[in-house]
Amino acid sequence: MRNRLKFPLVSIVISNYNGGSFLKECLASLMRLRYPKYEVIVVDACSTDGSPEMVKKCFPKVTLIEEKKIGIGEAINIGIRKGKGKIVVFDFNTDEVASSSWLEKLVNMLNSSPDIGIVGGTRVLYGSGGIIDEAGAKIHFFGHQSKIGKGKEIAEYPEHSREVDYVGCITVKREVIDKIGLIDEEYFIYGEDADFCLRAKKKGYKIIQVPQAVSYHRISATIKQDSARQIYFLRRAQIRLALKLFSFPKMFMTLMWIGFLIIIEAIIQFPLFKRLIFHTPYSYLVREKKLDSFKASLDAFLWNFKNMRSTISVRLSTARI
Repeated sequence: MRNRLKFPLVSIVISNYNGGSFLKECLASLMRLRYPKYEVIVVDACSTDGSPEMVKKCFPKVTLIEEKKIGIGEAINIGIRKGKGKIVVFDFNTDEVASSSWLEKLVNMLNSSPDIGIVGGTRVLYGSGGIIDEAGAKIHFFGHQSKIGKGKEIAEYPEHSREVDYVGCITVKREVIDKIGLIDEEYFIYGEDADFCLRAKKKGYKIIQVPQAVSYHRISATIKQDSARQIYFLRRAQIRLALKLFSFPKMFMTLMWIGFLIIIEAIIQFPLFKRLIFHTPYSYLVREKKLDSFKASLDAFLWNFKNMRSTISVRLSTARI
């Protein structure tokens, strides 16, 4: 009985779409975890790179679920429903590698207090020699989300755990999922982690970052950095998060700021305005900005406008959690 309480079963859910070039190393690291009771579930969104075949051949103990082409949120939810663990890990990326003590340290922290609902570790940039990618994240007044510890040496980072707004890879008690619901599938590829954590905070749970739980992360193997597609999904997620979960003052300021950025992106399509802005403190807004970026931002705004009614409906239901 004591052993079951000390080592509850953990379900690790991984969403995969054509991540085969990294997935093998990812799964191999999970097979080496020191924690004694866990299952790994890979939900594959119709990959065409041989990922499912590789999982079947090399990792027979991994549960593979093959689906049509779906978003990350939907894939995670399928894995959560399939999992049997009292603790669930999700948003562990295919381009991520866990240290052997990673899961053990997360579970120990999660079980240390009934007030703690979610924990996350420290993501170190893969092959960087110890440079932190993120150690939890904060959401600022204008809705800007920043990674804590980004760019710092892990050897110089404080070793004590801390409360944060959200974590990138979520380890959560099943009871929290039962109370606040599954992942919001409308985010598709970004924002689902922040949304889930903020809903847990509204329920009164703490989100704790555990510095000693280390994993090694490549950057955005799923989608090209600074591409129009990435800008579209990032901006779309920012707006939905504000409309759905922020307080009214914070929501207003966030939407005003995003609107301002979209206007700037439109203005700088004209060379004269671009030159004028380049000589101001906002010059970073005009560097390498292309028409595709403006269209992506505008499309993100229009998506949220079209889905405004359903978002507000979800906001009202979330307020009743």
